[in-house]
Amino acid sequence: MADKLTPEQAAHLRRTFAGWVAIESFLTDLEISNRAARTIVEYRKTLQLYMLETGDFSLDVSPDTLRRWIRMQKDRGCKPRTLAGRMTVLSGFFDFAVNEGLMTKNPVKALPRIKTPEVLPRALTQDETRLLFAAIDAREGEVGRRDQLLFRLMYLVGLRVSEAVSLRVEDINLDTRSIRVWGKGSKERVVYMKADLADQIRVWLGADGPRGGEWLFPGMEEGSHLKSRVAQLYMAEYRRAAGFKKKVTCHTLRHSHATHAVLAGAPITHIQKELGHASVKTTTIYTQLVDADRKRITDEIELAI
Repeated sequence: MADKLTPEQAAHLRRTFAGWVAIESFLTDLEISNRAARTIVEYRKTLQLYMLETGDFSLDVSPDTLRRWIRMQKDRGCKPRTLAGRMTVLSGFFDFAVNEGLMTKNPVKALPRIKTPEVLPRALTQDETRLLFAAIDAREGEVGRRDQLLFRLMYLVGLRVSEAVSLRVEDINLDTRSIRVWGKGSKERVVYMKADLADQIRVWLGADGPRGGEWLFPGMEEGSHLKSRVAQLYMAEYRRAAGFKKKVTCHTLRHSHATHAVLAGAPITHIQKELGHASVKTTTIYTQLVDADRKRITDEIELAI
């Protein structure tokens, strides 16, 4: 038996495993472009799932190969939104392969787009919001002061939980009442706050606030910030204390901020910039949520006839 591959065998192996090798290059590019670590983990899982389930580690992918895999996913009960997300990952990977000269075209683009049901974001009513913050404000001590500020930043400014917990003290300008926020993909935006919230931050940064350091909300480990998972656990506790049966998460506060801003007459472009949406189309879903609320109110109002 030969102890060395022939050029033909080596070329065959490169073709056979070209896709598996390209995954690492693709994910490295995502890291360089500052994509979130969680996003990169999900991309890796999806790409490896596809190759393991199809048994094809090459880049010789045809639309028919993808059709068979999509059918396999549907037969296993994969929901349309999940499947559409997986196809987005595959399409991004194949675009990368085309740009690198590893493929001639992206096979995903030969397939029809997977239709997904439109799901309106969950938002609290204004009365429910007051009830939730009454439960948060009932907590005493440093944890209480922290959470009262943390969750107000999510609701009053519309921050994602990951954005709020990772705020640095230097990101806050109390004189201009502005906050520099690092959003998805490390995109920077500036949001503004009302005077009451600025005063609350000023108190938090005072003698009763965090014990120094760069983070607005320090974590348990020295030099770290509060983790999103910890904030979610506290939110679940406050949800139960407020007596809610429905699901309420940190992201619910962001949805509630946008919905209440629409109800208050804020321009949709203003809300778009606050939330850090790349497209105003993403923000207009909150106008649909308000329309749904208006329909409910119309049904509940009792008039004379």
